[in-house]
Amino acid sequence: LHGFRFIVSRSLRVVPDPLPADLAPFAGLADPKDLPILAAALREGCPWLITFDVRHFRPGHPALHVLVPGDLLLRVRVLLTGLNVETEPDR
Repeated sequence: LHGFRFIVSRSLRVVPDPLPADLAPFAGLADPKDLPILAAALREGCPWLITFDVRHFRPGHPALHVLVPGDLLLRVRVLLTGLNVETEPDR
């Protein structure tokens, strides 16, 4: 939980809600009450949407990966382990 909170604190950005007219192109891609969230995430170019209600975002959109928080942490861990970190040479 601490790791998740740390990541969220560094990456969260609040954006305006989409207008009702902006939702029409996304109709049927998510539960109607969650459609504004899906539309805003796509409008902002979010690659991942993190939620405990993954099933509310079905069938979803191919440009957006909907994950539960634990799956996000696993993906971030994999990405971090793949980084090549250079260390300062011994003196």
